[in-house]
Amino acid sequence: MEKLILLIYYTYCMRLDVKKILVPIDGSESSFEAAKYALKVAKMNNAKVTLLHVSAIPPFPRYFESLEKYEEEIRKEAEEWFNKIKNFEEAKEVDIEQVVNTTALSVVEGIIHIAEEGNFDLIIISPRGKSRLKRLLLGSVTTGVVTYATCPVLVVR
Repeated sequence: MEKLILLIYYTYCMRLDVKKILVPIDGSESSFEAAKYALKVAKMNNAKVTLLHVSAIPPFPRYFESLEKYEEEIRKEAEEWFNKIKNFEEAKEVDIEQVVNTTALSVVEGIIHIAEEGNFDLIIISPRGKSRLKRLLLGSVTTGVVTYATCPVLVVR
């Protein structure tokens, strides 16, 4: 399968042959901007958007009494982000699904696994997340997704 990688600087929506769009969300402003763009693309193509938050289970969850409590905290935080996105003007008339995944894998592997299992046509992702550590061009999660995804990846700046 041919892989399409695009780096864009906020342009108008384009018509693509996509019906299922996956949008990883980490609560950063740049992930919200990627979600807005994904919603525009979805509306133009009558596509479904899946908002995804993947969190790696920490090796030593010392701040949480149990794995269940940790997962519940992650779910609550992700729900707030998803609700914020669903209230965007761009979200009107778009079919939106929400997925929260805690994984023993890395965040990148979690995103790739969901994308493959769900047969997504396109992943729309922000260039950097919440991490203060900046890469030259892309964050480590974005770089991993662009490298390992089996479907096209659109990086929205």
